[in-house]
Amino acid sequence: MGIYLTSSILLKPGEEVITGTPGYAGARRTYQQLGAKVNLAPMDKDGIDLDWIESFCKKKNIRLVYVIPHHHQPTTVTLTPDRRIRLLELAAKYKFAIIEDDYDYDFHYAGRPMMPMASLDRNGNVIYIGALTKSLAPAIRVGFIVAPEQFIRAATWLRKSIDTQGDSLIENAIAQLYKDGTIPRHIKKSVKLYKERRDHFCHLLTTELGRHISFTIPEGGMSVWTTFLKNSLPAVAEKVFKKGLIISDGTDYDTERIKYNAVGLGFASLNFKEQEKAIGILKSVL
Repeated sequence: MGIYLTSSILLKPGEEVITGTPGYAGARRTYQQLGAKVNLAPMDKDGIDLDWIESFCKKKNIRLVYVIPHHHQPTTVTLTPDRRIRLLELAAKYKFAIIEDDYDYDFHYAGRPMMPMASLDRNGNVIYIGALTKSLAPAIRVGFIVAPEQFIRAATWLRKSIDTQGDSLIENAIAQLYKDGTIPRHIKKSVKLYKERRDHFCHLLTTELGRHISFTIPEGGMSVWTTFLKNSLPAVAEKVFKKGLIISDGTDYDTERIKYNAVGLGFASLNFKEQEKAIGILKSVL
């Protein structure tokens, strides 16, 4: 909803948008539905390629750049501090908006998480979007937008034309849980648990599937971006499904030119025994 509201306000049909590849397919589909032209910037270990973005800005008028700088979905890489500053400078120079999607800020396992780009923005270019879905439960569909006041007013009116209000009971209950400290305590416990599950999961990937895959241990998030080296991922997904394991076939991340044959394998919801069972199924198929 946050991505839809912001992009509906910012974009007109035919305007240019930049997003990373591989990237979040839900955002890309939203821009396409609104009639925007989606341009895919490559990703590397330091995040979205700023040289590519600047080169593109010199050729065309860019309206919007969509980024997930913290635990990029699906690769989990973090945009480096120097690239964050440079992206803000480019936004000011070429007058484009930045949607900063920070869907799981709290789940960082390597020291303290980096502050959002929005905290450095002095020109009102950044629209910061977050959610509590990952922090609490998938069924709790509560998110938020941080942006200049005028933009928030426009988003509020648009939201009212779509859906009069959110779930007030849930929103007030969550507000109370923040006030009494329940949610911060819950997140602290969750981060500790998910770090243990990440470490165990990555150990299993290395010891049981090492010949078949490649991956980098993520600094945060709830999944491991895993490239299948020898086997077709769609075929693997189909076979493991018959054995009771559900994984994405990875095609959501593919482009016309690139077939990544990779997927984010989730670990956060699985205890050690469930992880071992899941990896066992994958191993038997591979």
